[in-house]
Amino acid sequence: MLTPVSGSKELARHYQAQLYAEKRHIDELDRRRHIDLTDLVSLPWQVPSPQLAPAKDSIDG
Repeated sequence: MLTPVSGSKELARHYQAQLYAEKRHIDELDRRRHIDLTDLVSLPWQVPSPQLAPAKDSIDG
C-alpha cells in the first residue's frame, strides 16, 4: 500500500506554478517573435532597380 508523501500537494502546486510561469514566458516570446501580415504590408516595398534584376541567361534564348 502506498502512503502519501508529506508535502506532496504543496510540491505539486509548486511544480504546477513553475510550469505555468514557463508557459507564460514562452507565450510572451512567441508573441514578440510573431510577425503579422499587416506589418509586412506596411513595409516600404520598392520595385528593384534594373541593376538588381536577374541577368538574361544565354540558354533562355
